[in-house]
Amino acid sequence: MRTKVFLIAAMVTGLAVTASPAAHGAQQADDVLAARAWHPDAARISYGYYFDPTDSKYHVSFPDRNRAVGTALSRALGDQVAVSYTAETPTIQAGDRFNNLPPFTGGAFITPDSPTARQCTSGFAIRDGFGVLGSVTAGHCAGHGNIVNYHTGAGLFYGQTQGSLRTTTRDMARLHGFFTVSYEPFIHTDPGAPTKRRVIGKGDPTLTTPICVSGSITGARCSITMISLSSGTACDEFGCTSGLMVGRRPGVTIVQGGDSGGPVYSQSGTADAIIRGMIIGEAGPDTVLMHKISDVESGLGVTVATA
Repeated sequence: MRTKVFLIAAMVTGLAVTASPAAHGAQQADDVLAARAWHPDAARISYGYYFDPTDSKYHVSFPDRNRAVGTALSRALGDQVAVSYTAETPTIQAGDRFNNLPPFTGGAFITPDSPTARQCTSGFAIRDGFGVLGSVTAGHCAGHGNIVNYHTGAGLFYGQTQGSLRTTTRDMARLHGFFTVSYEPFIHTDPGAPTKRRVIGKGDPTLTTPICVSGSITGARCSITMISLSSGTACDEFGCTSGLMVGRRPGVTIVQGGDSGGPVYSQSGTADAIIRGMIIGEAGPDTVLMHKISDVESGLGVTVATA
């Protein structure tokens, strides 16, 4: 179910409730964004958006090549939306994530072996219902049954996608190595110190929880402020996933293409991490869209593996 925001005026006569102009505007904007019909290409491209209660606007970010789609949306919704554009050539900063060997660490660069799949990031170690170790990533990275390689010179086998979900509320997949590779309860956190953190726990964040993200392209970024626990939406040519958490660090690039699937975490002490969720997309380079960890565990039938 898509997140809808209603601001109801305090005018009640009998059983009738009168909605304020703001409520009508928010509903109209949500309906237009959900229909994806304001431009011929709106349903064929990737973008992200969220509702910000501080300015009562939907903030929508498009790839730079899709400016015509963004312009059409601005014309359709006026000041109900704030449209921005993202550069399409990522700056790769997280070099250590491309090079190590099993046991595999979360936050690594992975490449699904499929012409329609996308380069992404591994999340964190998990255990399935049988207690077998594996990993996770975003569901839009690869469909069910895809082979996923670790990005070394030889293209080392990382795992195979199992239980991949692409729905209006879930974008996630399990990765399993079938006993041929191993995974460890650590995540890459370069360029921060230390370069790896040990996973010792999990838990959904609140709006005041200190948050870090760790993508294979951008690297680890902390000091992220939670904007919403459920108002984010990530779209691509296959559809939209709503109900995502939204985090921002204004003016700082915290997420880029290829970071999807990476871990969302809180630092614990000088060497440990608490898993909070998984990166799904962006609504601009300084705004990350994320699944909360309880959604990942319940959606895939797994539990976070801890040290």
